[in-house]
Amino acid sequence: MIHYYVHGRGQGHATRTAAIVEVLQEAGHEVRIFVGHDGQGTFGGHRLVVAIDSLPPGITAGLLPLVARRMGAAVAAMRRERPGVVISDGDGPGVWAAAATGTPCVAVAHGLSFSHCHPPDLAGITPALWRREGRKARWAAAGSRRQIAVNFAPLAARSATTLVARPRLGATLRARAKASHRIVHEDIVCYFRDDNGEAVLRRLVALGERVHLFSRARSPVANIRISPPDPESFADALYTAKAVVSSAGSQLISECLALAVPHYALYRGDDLEQRLNVAMLRGSGLGAGGALESTSTHDLRSFLEQRSRGGARLWCGRDVAEVMVEVVEQWV
Repeated sequence: MIHYYVHGRGQGHATRTAAIVEVLQEAGHEVRIFVGHDGQGTFGGHRLVVAIDSLPPGITAGLLPLVARRMGAAVAAMRRERPGVVISDGDGPGVWAAAATGTPCVAVAHGLSFSHCHPPDLAGITPALWRREGRKARWAAAGSRRQIAVNFAPLAARSATTLVARPRLGATLRARAKASHRIVHEDIVCYFRDDNGEAVLRRLVALGERVHLFSRARSPVANIRISPPDPESFADALYTAKAVVSSAGSQLISECLALAVPHYALYRGDDLEQRLNVAMLRGSGLGAGGALESTSTHDLRSFLEQRSRGGARLWCGRDVAEVMVEVVEQWV
């Protein structure tokens, strides 16, 4: 038995986990998934799912009681089922409970790029900013025996306990990525993790673009198509999109690179992780992007005019799921 803890903010953690769990199960491992709110819909067909409360991104008044409650529940579950290994994608209490019970633990996340890898020499990235963003991931991974940093660009690990891997796509997108030619429609596919893309959506509509927004919230912008963020329908839309304009989450960046879909990635001014993602994306020549608050109609028009060049491709590193199976089977 493997216990797999998944941070529940946004879709990226759950999307990555679903692809890894698929490979673990194919290798004969039973996996119980403990997942936070936003990711729970991804595992609707999985029989071993436990809902948990993810820790908030900042320090709040209720943080310590939440950590204590989560730690207590995790320790109890581990003592009851005695998993051979614990995996945590961005969930601190899962890692800390594993350390408390002496259970081997693997931390896996895009955030480990900042805490466990050297910063690349690219414009917009300084060691100070890189270390600052890495604090959260280092804290959440404290006590893990191995770390797998997942990134859409190659990085160098800081220590022998850390491996760097490229993201694994879901089954639908993997099949699509193998196709020699994409069937391109006229939709601009949009997804904003925090439902904060209104100004960008208005600019795209003003440019005469056909916008397909994936969101659970109603948009105040007229003349756009809105769909709930269902993984299968999103994969279909992504494959046929003429371009993607979205938040700069690492998983979606990776999916666009795997499909060679032109991508304009946006970060909120106070979101350092996504700011660094855009710096890696632009500095590596893999895509375009900028700050959500300052992106203009001119920026979007220029991006769309250049989209005929196509998108760049994901680097050919080792697949995170394959790396995970190798690491897990050292203990299970």
